[in-house]
Amino acid sequence: MRLAIIPGTPKPVVAKTFGRYIPERMDDFAWENDKVAFRMYGKALESKPSENAYGMDVWAKRTSALVVNKWYKLNNYHKDNGEGLDYYHVGYTLGAGNIAPMNADTIVYPKNYRQYKVLDSGPLRISFELSYESWNVGAVPVTVTKRFTLDAGSQLNKVEAQFNYNGSTELPVAIGIIRRNEPGSIVLNEKAGIMAYWEPQHGEDGIIGTACIFPTPVKQMRTDKWHLLTVSSANSSAPFVYYNGAAWNKAGAITSDAQWFAYLQDYAAKIKSPVRIEVK
Repeated sequence: MRLAIIPGTPKPVVAKTFGRYIPERMDDFAWENDKVAFRMYGKALESKPSENAYGMDVWAKRTSALVVNKWYKLNNYHKDNGEGLDYYHVGYTLGAGNIAPMNADTIVYPKNYRQYKVLDSGPLRISFELSYESWNVGAVPVTVTKRFTLDAGSQLNKVEAQFNYNGSTELPVAIGIIRRNEPGSIVLNEKAGIMAYWEPQHGEDGIIGTACIFPTPVKQMRTDKWHLLTVSSANSSAPFVYYNGAAWNKAGAITSDAQWFAYLQDYAAKIKSPVRIEVK
């Protein structure tokens, strides 16, 4: 395909991505595109232990419109008013694909994020960083900055987690997706780098599919009492890169586990063979 750049007045572009810090709701950071929305929890929510959560939250939306500002203003987003809702339960888990270090077989969670920085806030891409204060993993003080990038049309974020600590040994990490009590469909494909979950039906709310894709080999994928887990290692010299995201069957685009798993296989293939651009 050949594209040409010509002089002229650019046409207006309808915004399909958005994200911001939410001081009016306990330091949330929420972001979205035309497919799905997410949030991470900030310092202020630690004052309410019954509401606090460690992992990534998913907002199930079935509109291409941007809803973050509207839903926070209405303050009724746990009810479906025709555009979707937040019914995804995170709690003290990794939620929909968060990452944290491990000490032996134990996930060592940090406190909620402390600082944010918006890097891109355009109509087709939102990217930002969340920084966490130091905490001990075993006897080792660790800090992390997580960069999230979400493009229009995508069900998945790109996540770049930069851990910093003293020492040259690798830091064991876990990337997890919360499991439900009822049966769901699970994929743990170490070779393809796909960890995926199609949750059980949640009454009238529908079904959420969640997933992580890993572009480089990982050490192990397994389940435990709370999670689907991918175990790997990180270091201080480069960020640990993976993709996470979700889909909601009531949005209408991905309505079954087979469609969700096929979408992820196609997405993983595109990561491994990205489009090449040559400027002449």
